[in-house]
Amino acid sequence: MKKYLILIVLVLNLAYISAQTIVSTDIENKKVVLEEFTGIHCGWCPDGHIIAESIVEDNPGNAFVINIHRGSYAIPGNDDPDFRTPFGDPIGAQASITGYPAGTVNRHVFPGMSQNSGTAMSRGHWVDASDIILAEVSYVNMAMEAEIDYDNRELTVLAEVYYTGDSPESSNFLNIALLQDNTIAYQNGGGIFYNHKDRLVWMITGQWGEEIITTTSGSFISQTFTYTIPADYNDIEAVLSYMKLVGFVSETRQEIITGNACTPSYTNFPYNDVVMEQLDVPENVCSNSISPIVEIMNNTANIITELEFEYSVNGEETHTYTWEGSISTLQTESIELDEISFQTSDEYSLNVEVLYSDEDQSNNVENANFYPAPEGNVHIFLDLNTDNAGDQCTWDIRDFEGNILQSGGPYGSNENIQENFIIDPDCNTFNLYDSYGNGGGSVTLSDSDGNQLYYTIGDYGSGASQLFKTDAIESVYSPDVKGFRIFPNPANETVSISFNGSSNIQSITIYDAYGRQVEEVNISMLKQIDIDVREFPTGFYFFRFSNGTVEKVVVK
Repeated sequence: MKKYLILIVLVLNLAYISAQTIVSTDIENKKVVLEEFTGIHCGWCPDGHIIAESIVEDNPGNAFVINIHRGSYAIPGNDDPDFRTPFGDPIGAQASITGYPAGTVNRHVFPGMSQNSGTAMSRGHWVDASDIILAEVSYVNMAMEAEIDYDNRELTVLAEVYYTGDSPESSNFLNIALLQDNTIAYQNGGGIFYNHKDRLVWMITGQWGEEIITTTSGSFISQTFTYTIPADYNDIEAVLSYMKLVGFVSETRQEIITGNACTPSYTNFPYNDVVMEQLDVPENVCSNSISPIVEIMNNTANIITELEFEYSVNGEETHTYTWEGSISTLQTESIELDEISFQTSDEYSLNVEVLYSDEDQSNNVENANFYPAPEGNVHIFLDLNTDNAGDQCTWDIRDFEGNILQSGGPYGSNENIQENFIIDPDCNTFNLYDSYGNGGGSVTLSDSDGNQLYYTIGDYGSGASQLFKTDAIESVYSPDVKGFRIFPNPANETVSISFNGSSNIQSITIYDAYGRQVEEVNISMLKQIDIDVREFPTGFYFFRFSNGTVEKVVVK
């Protein structure tokens, strides 16, 4: 690393500073820097990563995470990746870690949350600690810009600091961490294809940062650093397009006052290619229209500000959509296209092309297939089997607006759950959940006609969702129906059905609550028929008459 410019200036003309610098001169609240201590052999660490990501997503531009692999869980075995750095153990040692995953929020001690009276906390406290920090006023602001020369892999970082108040310490420390995203490698609890994000690879400013010796209100500090990114860290490729930086100002080696982050821009970039990386459409649809979402990667040297798309379903009319925005080099953007309608079919094929003159046209086009949602009537039956951890299994059915219509669980071990209910005609979603993430027993969702709406043998992991459509059927539940009378209902031994002279009913088919046919009875010219139900299991049954009428009968 070489440092070739350090300026420490006390400037009273705030308008001049604002016009010439990237750091804000306004009083701001603190920003969160979550240092997450993790390791590839830590089974609960993926859950910690989810919590950390949620903090960042809920506080865009105000919360940042640094994943630090250290300790016994980070020691690689045969063919395991080595994500450790020279900086991880000293940072972790001062946090007083007693269990993993652990995290520090701005290296601050939160009474009642600490693992061992230090700054380290278990993952259940990270959100609350972050909320406390975000509500506090900071006496210092920080901002960064960075650039990577693609030819020689040289990273240049401009970091600026401005004091809106006085620090209680005569000197502070500027820290800049280089992180790498999107390393696919083993993680206990996440599998061999786990995506490791926000992974610390180097501290540009050294173990504890560069000292700032002017810390009074109005102080402005500008430092520029250069660092040549190697081809790999511990034999793990250092991919330039996955690099980003998190910086922060600390009072000592402990208390972090605030921080910020940036993604580098690139010079001498050798490619000119716009890539459609992903095309997202729902697997099933209830209507004859969708709004596709495409993910575009800018693999060019320029900032893309406009793109044009052409797309069609099943070769029908081509639609055009023009997007305007900003995508920097090596960055991606999710773009939702305008809604497109199409004719009803048993299968749909969507074709999308981004119209851009680049060196590789093959990745400018994507196709995706989707299907009509399975349809059934409003009489829904659920047959759910749990494994030996049924307390991890829950489910619900939601309407088109997300309102819960039916739900169940958790259950006992190795149980068979049979539920039946009636829901309104709508486009609904059946959601199945497993809190441990390894699925359970077989699950079937069907209707009274035997239409299968969802089925799994039990390999649904942490959960599954299925869109399905319900339509009304002609159902009659009163004791008196035109053409016949059914009694008693509920029944213990015999169900009697008498027919009037105008009845043209020829047969009755009886289904159980799961749509399975139990019996079929021919009526012929009979005026009354008695059906023995003593061998029927307790529950309710559907008597479907040949004229289309359905009667629900309860057997006690």
